[in-house]
Amino acid sequence: MESAAERHSRKCSICSHPERRDIEEDFIHWMKPSSIARIYDVPRVAIYRHARAAGLFEARRAQTRSVLDKVIERGAEKPVTANHVIRAVRAYACLTDDNHWIEPTRRVIYTIEQPAGNGAAPVRLDLESRAAVKRVLGGILIDTAND
Repeated sequence: MESAAERHSRKCSICSHPERRDIEEDFIHWMKPSSIARIYDVPRVAIYRHARAAGLFEARRAQTRSVLDKVIERGAEKPVTANHVIRAVRAYACLTDDNHWIEPTRRVIYTIEQPAGNGAAPVRLDLESRAAVKRVLGGILIDTAND
C-alpha cells in the first residue's frame, strides 16, 4: 500500500510541473496563489493541496519578515497607505529573528533626582510644562512631586 506522500507525488500537478521549484519559492515568499496559478498555468486549488502536502505553509510562516519587508519597501507606492507602512514597521520591530512576537514595553517610569545637599525644593511643573513632558513621553507621566 502506498503512503499519502507517495500518492500525492504521483497525482500532484505541481510535483510533476517542470517549474516546481519556482512555484514553491513563489509560494514560500508569499506570492498570491491566484497569481502563481496564472503565471504557471496550474489550478489554484492544486497549489494549496501541494503546499499542505509538502509542508510549504510552515516554510511560508518562517518568511513572515520578508512580507513585512515588501510592505515597507512599497511604502512610496500608491496602494500601500501610511497606516500600512507604520503597522508593518511596528510588526517588524516586534518580531525576533526566529519570528517570535515580543510586545514592546508600554510604560516607562522615570524620576528626577536632585543633586545632594543643594537644598532645592522638589520640581513642580505647571500644567503647560506637564503637557509638554507628557507629549514627549508618549502620554505617560508619573509625577509624585505634584501628588
